[in-house]
Amino acid sequence: MQIGCCPHCNIINARTRITTHPHWKSWIAVGALAVVFWPLCWIPLVMDEMKQTNHFCASCGAKVGEIGPFEDCCVTTAE
Repeated sequence: MQIGCCPHCNIINARTRITTHPHWKSWIAVGALAVVFWPLCWIPLVMDEMKQTNHFCASCGAKVGEIGPFEDCCVTTAE
């Protein structure tokens, strides 16, 4: 993703580095799927939409944003 300006290093048109990791909501979904249909309970652990997503400036490495699990389906612009 590209942001207009990094709030930390003030570089213009900075690209972001993205990391994802499971959130407690992801683990709740795993538990629910394990009860309902256990062969597919691993799906929330591999889908990026069901994980916490953190955005870091590629230039300075500062965290510039985050998107929680199950929230990025409707995100169209960066804040």
